[in-house]
Parts: sequence; structure tokens; C-alpha cells
Amino acid sequence: MYKFVLTFFALFLITPPICANTRDTIYVFGYLNSVDNKTWQNSHVGFGVKNQLKQILFDSNQFTIKEEKELKNREQTSNESWMLSKESVTIDNLKMMSKKNDINIIFWVEVVSFGKLNSKLFIGPFSSSSKRTNLVAKVCMFLSSSHEITCELGVGKSRRKSSSFLFTLKDHRQGRKVFDGSMVGKISNKAISDSATKLLEKLEDKLR
Repeated sequence: MYKFVLTFFALFLITPPICANTRDTIYVFGYLNSVDNKTWQNSHVGFGVKNQLKQILFDSNQFTIKEEKELKNREQTSNESWMLSKESVTIDNLKMMSKKNDINIIFWVEVVSFGKLNSKLFIGPFSSSSKRTNLVAKVCMFLSSSHEITCELGVGKSRRKSSSFLFTLKDHRQGRKVFDGSMVGKISNKAISDSATKLLEKLEDKLR
């Protein structure tokens, strides 16, 4: 009996745990621009937006994130690898990408609308002006198990009295901190965070 207990205990110690890592492998595909505004057509803004979504998903501590360099048979260019077209996010293309690279979920961001409203208030000899900026972003996910695309909208808003708030082309040289600190970076982060939170709740319901 004593030998049996010792043998069983030894096997317990050397046998690896059966519960493997059940985290889904995901890939943050990139950024799709659907507004006619030169700020959102800037590839450096697209890179910043993609990274914001990637950081939010990383912070959720739910996934294993596949990096761009790990993908098979993917052509890359420094300015275009994160800028998507409508054709990039068709079900057929996403199915092929997920199958080739063993990806469970593919995420991407789409900027749906962007608007600015300037207003001025005069009271006697005094005046004040303000600038309101609204951004609507959509975060989407493709599930390789069901070939289903699900999206959620989020809104980012700002109100400033300053006249300078946009991310400029020269700012990209100073990196991500400049984008995240710009007005465009702040409102996009709000919108993406809002939509990603809703989407992850929906994903949790689907996986139950």
C-alpha cells in the first residue's frame, strides 16, 4: 500500500497538467477608412488606430495575439499593411487568412463617420469659440469557427477652444505617444474602447 501511494504521488508530480491554454489566437488585421477626410486617410493615423485596438485586446488578457511577422504568405508594405479595403474583409478572404495562419478570431477597426462643428458666442464686447469633434468607429470580428462577422459601434467626442487639434504628417516621426496624445488619438481611443467593450461582451455570450 505504501509503495502504491508513493508511485501514484510520483506520477502526479511528473504528469503535465491536462488543462491546456484555451486562449483564442487572434489577429488585429488593420484599419478601414470610410470617411472622406484627409486626416483619416493618413497611413500613420491608420497605424495608430490599429495599435489602439491591439492594446485594448491585449489589456483584456483573454487572447494570444498573432503578430504581423508570423503570418504566412502575406505581402507587407510599411505604409499599407494596416490600411484595409472592403475587399480585405470579405468572408472568403478572412476564411483563407484564418485557415492558413491558425487564427480563431480576426479583428479590425472601421472609421464610420467624423465631423467637426465650430461655434461662436458673443456677449456684448466679449466672445468665445468652441470646436466639437465627433467620431464614430466600428470594431468588427470574424469568427473562424462559424465564419460569422460581428461589429459594434463606439463614439468618441471632444470639445475644445483650441484651434489646433489634428494629428499632422510630421508628428509620426515622434511615434505612438504623439498620436495617442493628439485629439484624433484621444477620440479614436474612446470610440474604439467603447465598441471593443461591447464586442467582447457579445463574444463572451457566443462562447458560453
